[in-house]
Amino acid sequence: MKYMLFKHVIFSVFSLFFIIKPCIAEITDPIQFDIHAGNTANALKQLAEQADIMILYPYDLVSQKTSPAVKGNLSYEEAISRLLEGTNLIAINDNHGLFKVQSAATSVPVKETPDDVKVKDEPPDVLIAVDSHLEEEQTERIAIVGRLSNYQKRYLKKRYSNLIIESLNLQNNQRYIQRNVGNMLQSAAGASTDYRKREGLFLTVRGFGPELNTVLYNNRQLPSTNLGGGFSFDTLSSEMFTSSDVYKTQASELVSGGIGATINLVNLPTRGEDTYELSGGFRLSSSDDGGFFPEVFGSINYAGENIASIIAVDFLQQDYRIESANSDGWFAADLSGVETKSGSLDYTEIWVPRNFDLRIEESEKRRFGLSWVSRINLTPNLYVITDLVYSRFDVTSNIASSANWTHVNGSTANPDEKDTFGRITVDKNNTLLSYRYKPELSLASDYVQLVRNRPSEMAHFATALGYEFSLDSSVILDLSYTVAKSDNGGNKRFSAVGSPNANPEYTLLPNSPYANIDFKRSIDASDLRSHITIDSGDNLDDSIFQAKLDFQTILTHPNWEQIDIGIYFADRNKDKVAFRTPWGFEFGGYEFDVPDELFRPIDASNFLEGGVPETWYGFDSQRYIDYLWSDEHIQREIIDKGHPLADSIELRKQLGGFTATELPNSTWSVQERLFEAYFKTFSSGQLFELNWFAQMGVRWAATQIESRGFDQPIQDLLYSDVDPTALQIIYAQSNPVYASNKYANWLPNLSFKLELTDNQYLNLGLSKTISRPSLNKLAPAIGDFVARTGSSTANRGNPQLKPFESINLDMSWSWFFDENGLLDVTIYYKDIDNFILQSVEFEELLDHPEGEFLVSTPVNLNKTSFFGFEFVYQNQFESLPSPFDGTGIELRYTQVEAQSLEDNGALRGDVIEGLSNTYSFVLLYEKGAFNASLIYNHRDEFVRKQSGLLGQPEMVEGYGQFDVKFGYQINPQTRLFFDIQNLTQENPRSFSLYRERLLSYEKHQRIFTTGLRFSF
Repeated sequence: MKYMLFKHVIFSVFSLFFIIKPCIAEITDPIQFDIHAGNTANALKQLAEQADIMILYPYDLVSQKTSPAVKGNLSYEEAISRLLEGTNLIAINDNHGLFKVQSAATSVPVKETPDDVKVKDEPPDVLIAVDSHLEEEQTERIAIVGRLSNYQKRYLKKRYSNLIIESLNLQNNQRYIQRNVGNMLQSAAGASTDYRKREGLFLTVRGFGPELNTVLYNNRQLPSTNLGGGFSFDTLSSEMFTSSDVYKTQASELVSGGIGATINLVNLPTRGEDTYELSGGFRLSSSDDGGFFPEVFGSINYAGENIASIIAVDFLQQDYRIESANSDGWFAADLSGVETKSGSLDYTEIWVPRNFDLRIEESEKRRFGLSWVSRINLTPNLYVITDLVYSRFDVTSNIASSANWTHVNGSTANPDEKDTFGRITVDKNNTLLSYRYKPELSLASDYVQLVRNRPSEMAHFATALGYEFSLDSSVILDLSYTVAKSDNGGNKRFSAVGSPNANPEYTLLPNSPYANIDFKRSIDASDLRSHITIDSGDNLDDSIFQAKLDFQTILTHPNWEQIDIGIYFADRNKDKVAFRTPWGFEFGGYEFDVPDELFRPIDASNFLEGGVPETWYGFDSQRYIDYLWSDEHIQREIIDKGHPLADSIELRKQLGGFTATELPNSTWSVQERLFEAYFKTFSSGQLFELNWFAQMGVRWAATQIESRGFDQPIQDLLYSDVDPTALQIIYAQSNPVYASNKYANWLPNLSFKLELTDNQYLNLGLSKTISRPSLNKLAPAIGDFVARTGSSTANRGNPQLKPFESINLDMSWSWFFDENGLLDVTIYYKDIDNFILQSVEFEELLDHPEGEFLVSTPVNLNKTSFFGFEFVYQNQFESLPSPFDGTGIELRYTQVEAQSLEDNGALRGDVIEGLSNTYSFVLLYEKGAFNASLIYNHRDEFVRKQSGLLGQPEMVEGYGQFDVKFGYQINPQTRLFFDIQNLTQENPRSFSLYRERLLSYEKHQRIFTTGLRFSF
């Protein structure tokens, strides 16, 4: 029903505004021109900017001409006429803001007007005029300068491409919030971001999650600092790139790997005549929680005839505070022995939260980005392009947590303590809604300091050498190396203190986003005693060397226009080195008193929506650890008192004590080599007097996998004397293991475009695509062991995984009904084989009462299919009476459905990551120097992870967010803007299968941003 309402709104808008066509006023007043003599292409660019008109011309022809100076108070017709004197060029005015420059020798007879300015009959709109010119001018490169709206720039490529593609202007986009590249990309139809820590982090396209989309920079694949294959877009500023293309149908020349979409970030210089453009600005942002963060950015663009270059830089520093309620997962427990219970008929399998933690995160984020690209013409036919991108993204995160482990059972070595609950309530899905421990027990609640830093760094260097044999044939050799690193080994910290007799009580009220927690016995700083201290974390290194050779030739055949041939090689290596404190329980079990002066009270009276203790305690984790491992404390509390650790504590300290060491069973290295070649051809003709265009091609992709790691089985499990929920793992000797795999795929594609009218197009696409498994899923052994009583887990890789294989059918109808209007309807179908999901099963890894582990293993399943529908409507109603003539609207809606996958043992087959419906609404106003946008983006419920920490899926509730953006053009060089992000303070929430099984609930504050952008 909620979708029906949305559709009714759309059709109501159509009935009111469909026939409205914008009118473009003619420019009649004289204009003050100041154009220096020089290259004609550069002069036309200056004239277009000064007169605020649009000029379209063949670059190769015009760039060879020289124009005289044009100065004075002139009409635009007089200025163009003077500028083209002696060039043997003429300008044709289409009477609606577009001038087309062409050779006088090839001009068609037209009505003569003064000053050699030719006027033809007015076409329906400016984009149709561009279309007409492109058909008339058989040139390789067409330049468009001057007044071209963001809408026209965005949809020009969509209109003339044979593919189904979205082209986005990333820089200086006046309609959308520019927090990072991810926020900008979600303005594409069918694209949505997954918000983490108030930022758009991962991108889903057409219902396909981040691991099924390929991310390129200037057509070169980018590595990732994530464990999986998803690319983190919050690490990059949109100021570092000029545009982005989102390919929804595959082209033969693109690197294989994107079933959902291929996203190409673009940054290329334009050639001109010795002109410099300096642009930049700043943003100052603040949030309701008191966070403040500045951002500065700038770029220099030099356009010369033989040298062109762009250098851009961006720096952001952000402080933020996020409050959240969290659980690390849910597991099944037999609670049939609890005396007082209600809500179910069967208590032998009740789903219990592993923990329930309340967190206050205070973090600092720093992002520095630098991009540089240049083109140098070594000779008239030979050129070299050099490309550099550097990004440094660091998050320093400190979290104070009121942490409550769910004490389901006592140690299994003491069966008399099996049942710890005195009273429970469950729901119809056997989810634990409330619990109270037996009053005679003394069960702890903890205060935990977490360090969750996120360091990442990426460097990209590329060079391309191109040679143009003629205007019709060229070849390009492209070499690149990119490396992404996250050196976080040993920097992920968990340090806990606790009150051993708090006896927390847990209650989830109806419709509450999280549970209430209360302590049966209040906690004071004097009650706090030492507990677990563990450092962990991974070093990740992902590098790609790429080489490709592309050849292009234009044919003279009336129907076969162009042939492209190319080869591609990539060598990708992803390494993970895991670290962990060897034990971490030396001072656990609340055995040792801790000085009160180490603790500070935390006022939590306004935490989230309440229902939690009003006072917590925080501490400096390093001071706490230094105290526990100090010679004085060890001598007084362990050696002098004859503690069981007295014989080993000194040796442990000499061996590093708390310091994290490398963990072999969770360390691996995967190498992926790609050998690819493609052939593509373009053709055109007429069908029933309608123009058609097609591109056909095939790509052969061969993949070789080599996976290395360590097999280190569990030798024993020891119960902890200090924590009844913890188990110590004793590992056997590690042995290196190796596995390999290879496969090859033929990937044909056909894109067909039929020109129904001058402004209506029908696109058809048929292709086969693949997405390779994320490299972390190809580890050769079992590892990542977590041992806890009743809920131990592990992960196993599978180097023999096959890639996703998809047969794709796309069909779209586009109607560019005026200069700023678009109606676009797309349907798509994907038939996917070898779909990869996580098989989660219990395995007996050791002959021990706690030797059963829940092991997650990626596997290939049988086929599944997807059917999707996209709808886009955009218009700017310039025909409305003033002041409403600046009003515009954008509507985007995507609906996707999937056939259920077959069950595989304990595997849930109906959970597919990223699959969701999305829609967005933009109400905009642009008139004169002022512009404003009200933006709403909504995403329905979706699966973030098919298998979470305890084997159950992580679901994200449907989420919608309002943003507001205002801008004012102070003068031609300076623009002021003001943004509000998350206007209504929406909070994202995730859960496992059922809403009552909370995983995360975050409080996201509004962000207010003001700034200035300049260009000279």
